[in-house]
Amino acid sequence: MSDFPYLFEIDGKKIMMDIQNDSLCYKQPITRGIQIFGPFDVKCDYKKLFTNYKVPIVHEPTIASGVYLCDVYYFSKSVPIPTDAGGLRVLLPNPSGYMDYDTQELGINWAWQPGDSSLTVYFYTMIVKYNIAGAAVGWIIPCPGEDVTITYSYLRYIE
Repeated sequence: MSDFPYLFEIDGKKIMMDIQNDSLCYKQPITRGIQIFGPFDVKCDYKKLFTNYKVPIVHEPTIASGVYLCDVYYFSKSVPIPTDAGGLRVLLPNPSGYMDYDTQELGINWAWQPGDSSLTVYFYTMIVKYNIAGAAVGWIIPCPGEDVTITYSYLRYIE
């Protein structure tokens, strides 16, 4: 996601992924009143995906490029979309985890299934345990996932 705000639609509800914390305004004429609910903050649940996963790290500013053995963690949270909501805005967290632990691209992912009343946001973090020579390292990259907060608001149109 490089173009912000990133807009899409789920079951007729407008969803916005954004990096700014200003308003829920959309670039369209508003012909009805709007109630905004939020912002709400949630922390993600997590689970370990891999232990001693071999990862080439090249673009991490605090770590020399090379291959490392890492524990990979998956963080996720479902953001509710109320049935009477006309839209939802999810602010991308800063700091953020990785969209992909192999490429170490920063950001969050989202998933939704037809009929669901929530949008799941997720990302990855890693504990860099050892370099390829076996020396202990102990770094957390890109950030401690427990510190990441997902902020969201939703709006409801008033006739």
